[in-house]
Amino acid sequence: MVTIVRQPQTFYRRTASKNVVQWTIWLQEDQGVYTIKTSHGQKGGKIIEDAGVVIVSGKSGRTPMEQAVLEFDSKISKHRDQGYTFNTDGINLTVFVALLRGNQMVASAYFLEKEKSFNS
Repeated sequence: MVTIVRQPQTFYRRTASKNVVQWTIWLQEDQGVYTIKTSHGQKGGKIIEDAGVVIVSGKSGRTPMEQAVLEFDSKISKHRDQGYTFNTDGINLTVFVALLRGNQMVASAYFLEKEKSFNS
């Protein structure tokens, strides 16, 4: 029987084409085998569920559950660094969060896009 270990969490980001995309992640366990599942797509559009990352053993002395939670948290951190937020309120401000986290490429792309639209 499949058990949800970590409830689904959905994150949002605005693309360069001004669309809002979403990414959802959850962790499930079935008979000691852990699977990190994700889905992604345009908000309000088609959502694609990925096959998932199967974790049957831990690394560096970790249990399979500890390994799964570590990888789960790592994937969330990576997406947060890419500008994903928990909700769509103030989604345009995520570039400043990215800049504060040291992701200058995201911030530079945002400011270049804003400059183009301002000068048009």
